[in-house]
Amino acid sequence: MLKQFLTSFNGLRAHKKLFWFSGALVVSLLSASVSFVTEGVSNLLARPPLEAFSNEIISLALKANDFRDKGTDFPAEKFVIIEMDDASIEKLGRINQWPRAFDAEVIRYISSGNPSLIIPDLLYTESDTLPSYYKEILTFRGIPDPGKVISGLSTDDVLADAIDESGRVILSFYDDDINQYSSAAESELKLLPGIYTDRSSGKYLNKLLNPVLPRPYFLSKALAAGSISMFSGHDGVVRTYPLIQALPENNMTDKDKIRTTANISLLAAVFLMESKPADITFDGRDLAIGKKVNVPVNARAEMTMCFPGMDEGFRKISFYKVLENRMPAEFFENKVVYIGATASGVEDLKTTPVGEKVPGVYIHVAALFNLLNRQFIREIEPGRIIMLNLVITLFLSLLFIKARPITSV
Repeated sequence: MLKQFLTSFNGLRAHKKLFWFSGALVVSLLSASVSFVTEGVSNLLARPPLEAFSNEIISLALKANDFRDKGTDFPAEKFVIIEMDDASIEKLGRINQWPRAFDAEVIRYISSGNPSLIIPDLLYTESDTLPSYYKEILTFRGIPDPGKVISGLSTDDVLADAIDESGRVILSFYDDDINQYSSAAESELKLLPGIYTDRSSGKYLNKLLNPVLPRPYFLSKALAAGSISMFSGHDGVVRTYPLIQALPENNMTDKDKIRTTANISLLAAVFLMESKPADITFDGRDLAIGKKVNVPVNARAEMTMCFPGMDEGFRKISFYKVLENRMPAEFFENKVVYIGATASGVEDLKTTPVGEKVPGVYIHVAALFNLLNRQFIREIEPGRIIMLNLVITLFLSLLFIKARPITSV
């Protein structure tokens, strides 16, 4: 009888353990399901609350690190930003009235110092020829051959020659998502570097609706041209940098591929790594530059940025000082030189996770700094988050069930 009692008792204990484990597992599965549904509902909202929480955690992590000190492969001192700043406007007048010859002279002077690359964050999408209205004014005032006078004032050819002679210039273009008639022709799109990705991997890529390219006489002389698109989050903060984007699919014969284009800083990284744009591959999780580097990205090929801070290390020089040759040309040797607007009212300010508001050109510089120094943040995939949540909940449930209450005398 005693033996039978002990056997029954042990059976009850085994059933009790199974009951505890089953209860803990049910609680864990319910918790994981609630988390999954909560995340799904959050992502459907215009301003996802969970995304805001995640963004704040990333911002805190970025503020706690000085990524400038970790740029050992390509330090901040290798970057130069030529600023079209307030001092340059005071010296040279309004930027939109500068002749293209100014840009040409600056590019020529920098090129004479043997830089690694020159990247104007500027749009050469239109000619600098004066509008036809000026021809009517000159005719009215009795100026002979006004058409010849107006064409003589254009310095597009001077800039095109400077770009050609340099051989190190990456030009910029933008996406006009409003005016479809401004979109580049197919013949112009063919001048962009050919970068293709599988349709299954690139189905979530950001799409350029109406890319507006530099004028063909500029584009054909440049090393390459890249997009300058970047996107802010729901809170207006720039946290990611799109490395590639899908181009319009006009006349695409291969239905299994998507034609894409790179942003200017990715192109710069490709050339500085002595690779080719055709070596860029994207599998939906990582973007690779051949075998040189693997960049963790999201499904839209956006890299989460590590902002190095732009106050120190990165050299900034007023545009007019370079135009007047106040810097020795040798200073630019082996440097990556960006040219961009930073003057009040034209600087295209962007808010960063570390609290700085910076001109857009600084974002491009920071992106290239990340790529060259392999400073990457890989976000945990949703599937792994759910599994981690399941394991933690299971552990806590078992701990709660097994733990004895603390008593006091």
